[in-house]
Amino acid sequence: MRLELKSELEKTIRDENNIRFKMYYFLEETEKSIDFMVSQILGQYNRLEYKAAILTIIKELCKNAVEANLKKIFFDDIEIKIENDFQYKKGKERFEEELKNKTLLETAELAKEKGLYAELNLDYNPHRIIINVINNRMLWPIEEKEIQDNSKKAHKYNNILSFYKEVKKNKNIPKNGITLIMLLLKSENHDAKFFTIEKINAKNETLTSMKIIFPLSREYYK
Repeated sequence: MRLELKSELEKTIRDENNIRFKMYYFLEETEKSIDFMVSQILGQYNRLEYKAAILTIIKELCKNAVEANLKKIFFDDIEIKIENDFQYKKGKERFEEELKNKTLLETAELAKEKGLYAELNLDYNPHRIIINVINNRMLWPIEEKEIQDNSKKAHKYNNILSFYKEVKKNKNIPKNGITLIMLLLKSENHDAKFFTIEKINAKNETLTSMKIIFPLSREYYK
């Protein structure tokens, strides 16, 4: 991480100012910057015990957002009709294979070229951290349904370990990030209502916001 960026982030966090971080893909440098931000925020409030959970939530939300953008680019190129369930399923399989064959830098450059990005917003104080990841495109209805279905799946598992055991036992069960996020909230005894998906109208475009409130102390509930 550049020294100027590190110093700027340290001052921003000391002053409890919101952080906005734009990305085209979840690159290694992005991950390091987010790790630093989360460590500084939680360290400031003596809440480093939540670091692993919060980092996982941020990573899964960001990856979900940027991959949704790349999927749109891919579907537009091969002219997939998203309202056709069969075409959507096959197109998604082809997209996942395509993603494996590209370097992370290639995917980031592709998204940048098309002007599609995700923005991470962190709003924090000693009692809670609000994680908000915004796509600069509207999710398709079928994508919204997938997210809702995956969030509901978390109810069938007692904990994260039982989820991973089933994934390991049955390869047909995808290890999806949304279910993992819901289980992380559940493991900390936080309500599912702390995870919301919203459409935002801004500057003649519709954005998608995925927001999570993560309490850091009991004072949050008072």
